[in-house]
Amino acid sequence: MADAALDAARREAPGLALELYLVRGRDRSLERREGRPEMTTESVEEGMGLRLGDGKALAAAASGGLSAESAADLARRAKAQLSLLTPDPSGVGRAGGPAAAAAAAALPATLMDPDVFKAPLQCYAPRLDELAARARRADRRVKRILNAGFGASLAEVAIVSTAGARAYERGSSASLGLTLGAVSGGGLQLGSGSRLARPRST
Repeated sequence: MADAALDAARREAPGLALELYLVRGRDRSLERREGRPEMTTESVEEGMGLRLGDGKALAAAASGGLSAESAADLARRAKAQLSLLTPDPSGVGRAGGPAAAAAAAALPATLMDPDVFKAPLQCYAPRLDELAARARRADRRVKRILNAGFGASLAEVAIVSTAGARAYERGSSASLGLTLGAVSGGGLQLGSGSRLARPRST
């Protein structure tokens, strides 16, 4: 996808320096309150950003979605900006030159747990209820479980450029959180805690 997007952008801006940043992500969460469902969410997002330089100025554009057509549109939009920008050649890459062959292998998946999205979200409900029960057993002052939540996220990022830069990485994370109500000194005290983890694949 990244290479096809770069080729499409180059056709719209021949002879100019291009860099594309592509990202795709997925998130989901489950929250429970006193053993009852509170909220469930799932979302997917994707998009790309483009930087374009002519050796004098640098323009940028971004959009949602991942497609060669979107990349071409970004190149057209960024190219149209160049004539409106004040020249500032410092730090702007030289224009031109065909895309170089892959200079290095894609980065390995360093922080990816392939299982984080395999199980149905609702299978975590009894685990959250057990976590809440353990919190009650740990301290008799805990009287209410205001929230017990699980969340997971996954993201992929790719960067390609006409200068030959190529990078790819993906990662995932998972989190647990509790919000408790405890009786102390005649009043109800609230407290919360969470843990976020990004397990390495083996």
